[in-house]
Amino acid sequence: GLGYSEKGQFEVTGKLSENFAKSSPPSLLLQYIHYVDQQTTLGANLTHVLDDTKTVTAELGGTYKLNKDTKVGAKLDNRARVGLHALHNLGENVTLTQSVQFDGRDLKLPHRYGFTLKFKQC
Repeated sequence: GLGYSEKGQFEVTGKLSENFAKSSPPSLLLQYIHYVDQQTTLGANLTHVLDDTKTVTAELGGTYKLNKDTKVGAKLDNRARVGLHALHNLGENVTLTQSVQFDGRDLKLPHRYGFTLKFKQC
C-alpha cells in the first residue's frame, strides 16, 4: 500500500488487498480519514473488487470520543447499510466493543449484532 498523513490533520491510503486464506479476488482500497479535533474523526472508504463483477463499495462514517473510556462510531454505505458501534474501556486491561448493522432501506430485514470482550496481557 501507499499512504500519506499529516499528524492530527488527515490520512490518505491506497492499497491492493488479497486474502490468501480464501479464494477471493483482490480488491483496491482507497481511504481518507480527517481528524476534525481530538474527539472527532470523519472518513470515507472506496473499495473496488478486481474481478468480473466490478463490485464497488463506498462508505462514509465517523467516530466520537465521549470521554477517556468510551468512543462511539457510525457508518453508512452505498447500499444503505448503517453500522453503529461503541467501544468501552472497562478497566486498564479490558475493552468491550458492541456493534449493530441494519439495512436503512428496510428495517424489517434481519439486523446483525456483535460484541467483543478483549483482555490485554499485563
